[in-house]
Amino acid sequence: MAGWDSMLGQVDIEFVKSGGAVSCALTSASWSTDKTVMGQTVNLNVSGPQVECRGKTVSFEVRRFGSLGIGDIPAKVQPVSVYLNNFGQGVASWVAEHDPLVPFTDPTYYFKATSEGGTIRSALPDLLVTSAAVPSPSPVPSPSPSLSPPPPSPSPIPPPVGGAETPWKTNAHGKPTQDYSWNITAGYKFIPQVSGQITKLGGYFNGTKKVSLYDMVEAKVIAETNVTSSNAWVYTSITPVNVVEGRTYLVGADLAGSGGSRRTNISLPATYSSITIQNSCYREGGGFPLDVCMAGWDSMLGQVDIEFVKSEFVKSGGGGIIPTSVPVPSLTPIPTSIPVPGAPVISNINISHSKEGTAPNFVYTTVSWDTDLPSDTRLRYGPTNFYNYDYYDSKIQTSHSGSVVLLPGTTYHYSLESCASGKCTKTQDSTLTTPSH
Repeated sequence: MAGWDSMLGQVDIEFVKSGGAVSCALTSASWSTDKTVMGQTVNLNVSGPQVECRGKTVSFEVRRFGSLGIGDIPAKVQPVSVYLNNFGQGVASWVAEHDPLVPFTDPTYYFKATSEGGTIRSALPDLLVTSAAVPSPSPVPSPSPSLSPPPPSPSPIPPPVGGAETPWKTNAHGKPTQDYSWNITAGYKFIPQVSGQITKLGGYFNGTKKVSLYDMVEAKVIAETNVTSSNAWVYTSITPVNVVEGRTYLVGADLAGSGGSRRTNISLPATYSSITIQNSCYREGGGFPLDVCMAGWDSMLGQVDIEFVKSEFVKSGGGGIIPTSVPVPSLTPIPTSIPVPGAPVISNINISHSKEGTAPNFVYTTVSWDTDLPSDTRLRYGPTNFYNYDYYDSKIQTSHSGSVVLLPGTTYHYSLESCASGKCTKTQDSTLTTPSH
């Protein structure tokens, strides 16, 4: 239709130039806020062209600003590097420090973000870090002949008895909203900083929900209970479960139906006494593991929690103290795929690599497998077991394959999934390494 004013079909291509590596040059860098308090976590946001930057690494350097270069020095602790997502975007985090050039003043900080295409400076305004939160001044009341005395200040909430910690309930922040209708299991990923026991599971939602505790090393649910809540925090006792310092766990609630809640404008990861909450995670359709973890997002989905007691507070049956080091339970071999009754059985997994194609500076990787039942095809992959990327084919078949374009000489995590009649089989996390050019 030369000369016509219509585009029919709305289709497109993705084009990668050959003849040289595709270089990612960042186009924007900014703080998530322009003012914070020492010790608070802030985000560093960066982005670049989608095609050139997806999957690329960005490193950061936070620096204290000094006029005319005087006092312009690196921060004591630096953010870790991040991978850009499929849209060429990335988020790092930094715990704000307060190191003023001039005593009794508040410093400002900027950051440099470096990709393979060069380095850019964060946009103005720079980040102002104060040493303590400054309360807003109270409004002065208008003169009145009969002012009532101000209400008494509420009494502080006493700490838990016996060393019990409820990390999210005690430290929940951000804007709460409730009564969502979802079909997900949602909660958070956490790492104990000391060994101890989980004695209760809790939640803040509307209705009766199953709350579960999941061990990411053993890849199984290790405790669960029903919790009934009416948009208030409620905890239910469980048989105490030992958890190990430095190990990663998930706690989540099955939120199928109505009654889910969330908080926005939160800041994670954060360590609350003995527990580090990494981020909020969820799984569509329910179940474990919670395979979408929202690093850099500002939401807590699910509003669930644990009650944790450090080993030094846990009494043994004989009245003594359980030692700080909780024995790590023996691990059973992890099967190739998680068996689900009536679901397809995955077998004959094969991986092949090719350097041929329209993007010669990348590696074409194909993962293939068979199933005993006709089913769909899904390959999740990425630099970590958060699986940033997803290949999906809805065609129902017994021979499956997913072909993706990867970086050479790089290790990727991946997991396979096939579903038939609503029943799915998913393989455990595995890794592959692409050949170098």
